[in-house]
Amino acid sequence: MTELFSVLGRIGGFSARSNLAWRGFASIDYDLVSSLQRVPGLSDEDSLRDVERSSLTAAREWGLGFGHGGWASDLQLLADLQHYGTSTRLMDVTSNPMTALWFACQQPASAGLSRSGLLLAINTTDWPRYGRAQPSGRPSAIDNPIGWELERALGSGSPFVVESLSPNDRLRAQEGFFIADRVPAVDEQAGPFKSLRIAYPRIDSHDLKSALQNPDGSASPTIRDRLPFVAVKVNQGLKRRALKILQNSYNRTHRVLFPDFTGFREYSAHATPRERSSEVNETR
Repeated sequence: MTELFSVLGRIGGFSARSNLAWRGFASIDYDLVSSLQRVPGLSDEDSLRDVERSSLTAAREWGLGFGHGGWASDLQLLADLQHYGTSTRLMDVTSNPMTALWFACQQPASAGLSRSGLLLAINTTDWPRYGRAQPSGRPSAIDNPIGWELERALGSGSPFVVESLSPNDRLRAQEGFFIADRVPAVDEQAGPFKSLRIAYPRIDSHDLKSALQNPDGSASPTIRDRLPFVAVKVNQGLKRRALKILQNSYNRTHRVLFPDFTGFREYSAHATPRERSSEVNETR
């Protein structure tokens, strides 16, 4: 148990100069894939983009995407849609490893899946960032002021980060944001992720272990620039004890992480059994 939390500390120390996106999975059998790409028939960028455009158009016709600041960009509207459960290309992540570990310590909803969880840390340091930190170079005269940001992100040549301009209570509580990319083409699917173009360099396991055991980077310093992600298996036997520590020492509970009406309905002991759900599968 102590080793599990020590590993998180070593990853954080090793990556102290990096921006990490953390995500927890209740089962190691789950894939990091966007909810929209899970829809049958949306396995390539063209088909996914067609559905995405239709969804954005329908949302605006519904009256969404307009507030005190005017029209939200397509990318910000996708973030808002993701908030409320609409399938998008965005994937929920958190800046807090303890929040991601809490999700990794839940039980999978489906029988037959491995009951060991997975904790994933992705290095987003060099990725373009949209939302609260606007990228430089916005064109002064554009034909599509609503769609330019998403089009630019999809043409950036790399995955990207999206931060919400107006995060809801749940997103703030989970210290959440989003990562996304265009669907990798067949010749780009060299990495382990179906929804992200992340190079997957082969690193000797002993070198990686040595680097993480020396978070100041003194051991194998070149690995720091070659480490796009780290995956940690959370054995089923550790989950219950880890959750107790996360609750008592880090204040990670359903009530804290889901501080809204939907959270009350799904996880409160005062909700009716038909409404209540005891299973959380991924960071959300």
